[in-house]
Amino acid sequence: MLKLPKLSTTQIDSVNIGLMLISLILAYILPFEVFLFSYAVLGPLHYLTEISWLHQKNYFVPSVKKLSLWIFPIFAIVLTGVLVWDDVVDLLRKWQHLPPLKEKRFEDVWNTNLIFFLFGISCVLVLLPKLWMKISGLIIVTLFALMFNIGKTSITCTSSKDQKQIELTDYTDKEAVSFIRNKCADVDGDGMISPNKDFFERQKYASAAFFFTAYLPTLIHVYIFTMLFMLFGALKSKSKVGLVAVGVLIVCGCLPFLWDPAFLHYTISEKAKASYDVSFLQLNQVVFRNFSDLANTPENIYGSSFGIMLTRFIAFAYTYHYLNWFSKTSIIQWHKMPLVNLGVVLVLWIIAVVLYYVNYKTGLTALLFLSFLHVFLEFPLNFTTGVGIVKSLFGKKKVAAT
Repeated sequence: MLKLPKLSTTQIDSVNIGLMLISLILAYILPFEVFLFSYAVLGPLHYLTEISWLHQKNYFVPSVKKLSLWIFPIFAIVLTGVLVWDDVVDLLRKWQHLPPLKEKRFEDVWNTNLIFFLFGISCVLVLLPKLWMKISGLIIVTLFALMFNIGKTSITCTSSKDQKQIELTDYTDKEAVSFIRNKCADVDGDGMISPNKDFFERQKYASAAFFFTAYLPTLIHVYIFTMLFMLFGALKSKSKVGLVAVGVLIVCGCLPFLWDPAFLHYTISEKAKASYDVSFLQLNQVVFRNFSDLANTPENIYGSSFGIMLTRFIAFAYTYHYLNWFSKTSIIQWHKMPLVNLGVVLVLWIIAVVLYYVNYKTGLTALLFLSFLHVFLEFPLNFTTGVGIVKSLFGKKKVAAT
């Protein structure tokens, strides 16, 4: 078993302040490049070690009976497989020199509901103490996820027949093309039916859909939950340096949007742009659509002031999230695994890094299952941390004997 020197809580909190500053400086200098590097090199090692640690901790799911420990991980593994199936199939088809599948399938329409379901059952399993409560909660979450498709997409346009607004939902690519071609009017009269001019593709119930699909597995996971873990640790250990570290994390997260130094003159490299185009461009575009008046075009993502500031925040959040995990090894003891297991983790990590190096899209798709799975398996820990913070702040204080 691997042994590491034991650091005090104060020492680790001090180290983390330094890691935040280093992550922020790097994110300012090379935002896109630093994010791509961190995600490809630090990310896979984080997934593999955290999943192993969560398994050792029974995924932080309170046990009613021994069999109940397997309920959540089985749900998480199966539903994660459903979510990433299309991407993996397309990767396999690419290796066989076959065209990607075009049809929109079940998981494309219901992915928001699946993530909501996993988040909901995590809440139920952690917060509800009795078996009958857990069963009732599971039934309610399941029914809600099935009855309310909060992840629907829709196409709206002006009808070429009567000039009224018409809408198409839950469609395949073929149905969308037919709808646009045969029923949508050429509003601007330029001879073409163009997106964002003559028709618009939108996510219905946008707030819920964006929360569960775009933000929860990404920015909320790496920034907000990291902040909550740090706060809980500081409250639990009564570490003043830990509370300062939480404050530094908040300042570092805000700074990329408040200060854009002109003297840096940053321009994304062609290699980084090519990798970002096939990986995380869509994430930035979602944020643009919600928080910026600028069009979410690649030119604005890579070249506008807001685009660069946004990616500085993303690069900082992800890089520090990974470094924070590794810095606390001596406290949470995730490294305490048999040498054989550790060897397997290291071999898989090296394979993952090589895949990213050869082709970033291939690496991203090959690691997509682990990437999502570690986020979902962490949901019970997120709720456990929230409960711990509330108890630390508002729980009854023990009165010392006199």
